[in-house]
Amino acid sequence: MIEKHIKLFTAAVFIVVVIVSKMMIGPITCNSGWKSPSIGSSGACSSHGGVAEWKAFLPIILAGGVAFWFYGKFSPRRLPQNKDQNDSPRPIEPIETPKPAPKSSRPRSVKSQPNCPRCRAKMVLRTASQGRNAGGQFWGCPKYPRCRGTRRYVSENKA
Repeated sequence: MIEKHIKLFTAAVFIVVVIVSKMMIGPITCNSGWKSPSIGSSGACSSHGGVAEWKAFLPIILAGGVAFWFYGKFSPRRLPQNKDQNDSPRPIEPIETPKPAPKSSRPRSVKSQPNCPRCRAKMVLRTASQGRNAGGQFWGCPKYPRCRGTRRYVSENKA
């Protein structure tokens, strides 16, 4: 889920880090540490070395660094591009799509445990507890409920 909404989460991380770091650093003061109630007015910190501007910029810089790290850590990984030894780009070759396996008229039995049609995990034999096939067996994905792949099951006695 986090990969799907990575930009939204990164923005949220940025905002949270800005707020927390501003709370930790405290209010803007003069460079001498003087907490004048009139900071922002002309000349309020002139006799104290000027306004401590780092207190305004540090949270933003810190939050930017944390958000950049967060985006790099949780964004989907990109595949490295393959290059020849001389670093010249390869010509684009057409991608061969694998041909689908021919559909058999009868489903697989327990001895030949099928793979899930969605995620390719080894399927498990399950018994339906409700619905029109209640009590009947079927192949179900072991990653249910994240993956809802199913296949029909025919017992070895019928085949």
